Amino acid sequence: MKKHRLLISLLILLLCCACQTQGTESGGDSSLKQEHSAAPQSQVPTLRVLTDLAMGGSFSSRSLMEFLKTVPEYKSEYKLTFQSLPPAENAEAREGEVTRLRIDMMAGKGPDVLILRNFYDRTGVMPDIKNLFPVPQSAMKQNLFLPLDDYIANAKYMDWDKLLPAAMEAGRDEEGRQVLLPMSYSFDTALFEKDQYSLTAQLPMTRMEMLNSAGAGVQWAGLGLMDSFSTAFAGQVDYPGEKLLFTEEELLELVQKSRDLWKEKEAQGEHCSGIGCTVREISVGPINESFFHLKAPDYIMIPGYNSQGGVTAFVNTYAAIYSGTQYPDQAFAFLDSLLSKEAQQQVVDLWGMRLPVHMDLCQKEEKTADGWYLSEWNYQQFTEVRDQINAVEYMTPVVIELMELWPQVNAAEDEAQLEKLVHDSYTRMRMILAES
Repeated sequence: MKKHRLLISLLILLLCCACQTQGTESGGDSSLKQEHSAAPQSQVPTLRVLTDLAMGGSFSSRSLMEFLKTVPEYKSEYKLTFQSLPPAENAEAREGEVTRLRIDMMAGKGPDVLILRNFYDRTGVMPDIKNLFPVPQSAMKQNLFLPLDDYIANAKYMDWDKLLPAAMEAGRDEEGRQVLLPMSYSFDTALFEKDQYSLTAQLPMTRMEMLNSAGAGVQWAGLGLMDSFSTAFAGQVDYPGEKLLFTEEELLELVQKSRDLWKEKEAQGEHCSGIGCTVREISVGPINESFFHLKAPDYIMIPGYNSQGGVTAFVNTYAAIYSGTQYPDQAFAFLDSLLSKEAQQQVVDLWGMRLPVHMDLCQKEEKTADGWYLSEWNYQQFTEVRDQINAVEYMTPVVIELMELWPQVNAAEDEAQLEKLVHDSYTRMRMILAES
């Protein structure tokens, strides 16, 4: 009898356990079910993204967040949190944050992704803007950035062959590894209204050949904007080797010729507008809306060739993955989407209204931000100049030194002062490289 009662008790216990198990699997224990369903979501890493894209004010991610709604990996594989450096007008806070970030990154801590621009205030209001990496080429040597070649080979969204080769080359370190991803760029060119100007010179040519040309239009294109010395020599800087690839004598010769030609034209009352010419930066959207719109004239574009006979362009925005990130796959997935054609068309928050590196854009069939594009003629002229880019630079202290030389040249009172001016500038550039 006791054995019988014991068997009955065991059967009842087993039936109760079975009922409890059945209730859990069907949702009887709701708290356990919620815990399991929430687990994958809680494991999605949050990437820290450092941005420095707005010289004044803070970064707006409106168009970026709108674009990310179309990216399947966003929120399913990674989330984002943004941090911006303090704006330039808050100089003390900015300098302190730049210093802290540099120390953290050297110590193995830092944001997962960086999206940056090197600033320079041409107006002179904020001349001492602190950039996180004043010389990005030198930062590459410090192994702060993750090499991306293997990731790029398996990219899902970016079409590497469609990204401007000269610009992307500027993201390689001295070992040839792709560690930075340039995202936008710019270059200057002279614009001559087609119905007012005929080009007879054989292009390309070096900057000095432009200044010595018999054609007034080519001369004006050679004189370029006020920072023309930077476009002439900026690409001839060996940052890893810490040396200038042009001589002080070459710089002095170009400075003298530019000054003499400018003064000659001033004395004759000649100006480039007299032959339907203006010199502009080719840019996206409203920054140049008056020059590039649906009813804009057709232009003949003549760049200010550099001393090697090619075109100098400048990286405006670039991205990188911090080498110490714990989430390299997710960080690249994010940047992969940002270099897709769709992002380059839409995400104006990141490009600063400069040219996207995707080479199909800026034409009627492939418009950029806000529907901007060049006419068929102007797009052809634009691509002809773009295809001659042989030097791509970042806004470094060496470049700024060259940019600031021209205003001083005009103020020089005699030849001796001019020579000293060039000597001092050349010496400072060498010191910058030695200290970078």
